[in-house]
Amino acid sequence: MVQDWKLLTLFCIIVANTGLTAANEKLLVKHLMDDYDPGVRPVKNQTTVTIVQIIAILENLVEVIESSETIRVTLILNLFWTDEYLTWDPVEYDNITDILIPANRIWLPDYIILTSLEVVDLTPLESLRARVNYAGVVTTSKSQVIDNYCPMKIEQFPYDEQACTITITPWSTPYYWQDIQNLPTKVSLKGNSEWIPIAFDFERNEFLVDGGWTVIHSNYILRIRRKPAFFVWVLTVPTFITTALCITGIFTPTNTNGERAEKITIGLSTLLAVAVILNIASAEMPKGEGLPKLGTFVMIEMIICTVCLVIAVVIMQYHYRAMRQLSRPPYWLTVMLLLAKERTSSDEKRMFESPKLKRVYLPWKATANADSLGLGSMLMELKQSVSDIRSSLDRRESENELIDEWTAIFDRMDLMFFTLFQVGNVVVFITHLCM
Repeated sequence: MVQDWKLLTLFCIIVANTGLTAANEKLLVKHLMDDYDPGVRPVKNQTTVTIVQIIAILENLVEVIESSETIRVTLILNLFWTDEYLTWDPVEYDNITDILIPANRIWLPDYIILTSLEVVDLTPLESLRARVNYAGVVTTSKSQVIDNYCPMKIEQFPYDEQACTITITPWSTPYYWQDIQNLPTKVSLKGNSEWIPIAFDFERNEFLVDGGWTVIHSNYILRIRRKPAFFVWVLTVPTFITTALCITGIFTPTNTNGERAEKITIGLSTLLAVAVILNIASAEMPKGEGLPKLGTFVMIEMIICTVCLVIAVVIMQYHYRAMRQLSRPPYWLTVMLLLAKERTSSDEKRMFESPKLKRVYLPWKATANADSLGLGSMLMELKQSVSDIRSSLDRRESENELIDEWTAIFDRMDLMFFTLFQVGNVVVFITHLCM
């Protein structure tokens, strides 16, 4: 029974103290708000400068809108300043050292985000609370979604880094009444699927404007780096492979007869594929005065395919004329293409198989017997026919040898251009990835 009375007494004391504290806090707020004007700067001496300290925390990088050169971030601004009219003696108010006051009832620092296009307060001013301690130090915390202007430098796209400046400055209060200072803090930066924040630095600039006014800009510089993996695998690698297939299709023999008409079709098809990739890349690339790195790479690959196609057309024309004329290839051309040894071996073989060594001879006895039988004219005609057939076969064999020589020359040229352009394609690809 005695223990129950003790518990009841303790409960009454707690309730009484809570009610007393609430009553004291109410009296304190009433005391502080009497004759308080939120439109007046909270200093008793007008020469005193109100120092506003800011801790800027980048909560999240929401989006980078490259077409409009803006970034969307979630920014938390913690503001600290001293209000000389919001002070009290804690002893007089039941040792209350801190209270919460609606922010719209007290003086707030005068500032704007100069580089913002749109600011959305996640906590409206009517719901914002300010924490005030007995020494008059006021603390507020505002969470905002900011669309901030950020000029893009696209020369290194998609391996680019951007520096976006968020500028905070007083709007109408001169610097000798209010000064904004930064309090450094270490916070983790959060990016998104495409961008990585690498730094969030502070820079203070002071300069004179017309009329002799000093303007102070508090610049928060957000440095972000793009993740290039998507563009490498979706655009860069397919462009490289398409160009490699273009070179291979143009400079690889399509059949054993040395025909080259199919090569033009292959070249045009792959050139069209590269043009489609360039169209996709242009839709993904930010717009600017210069050509981004990715656009330069795709353009070089398209130029490589175009040059290969032009060379294939020229070789096809010379091949067609060589097949029509069937003249002997120039010796300097065979030397330059390292075919002189093969041509020498072919000439020696042709010399030993010359038509002069393949004449048809009939024995004299057979000729005499044929004359006695009246068959001499028939044998002469037969001999002439055999000689004509032999000449025709020799001529055809000589033509086939010339065709083989020209085919070997053009095949060697195909191999040379194939190696040259494939090496160039690989060098362009590696240079694009490494620079």
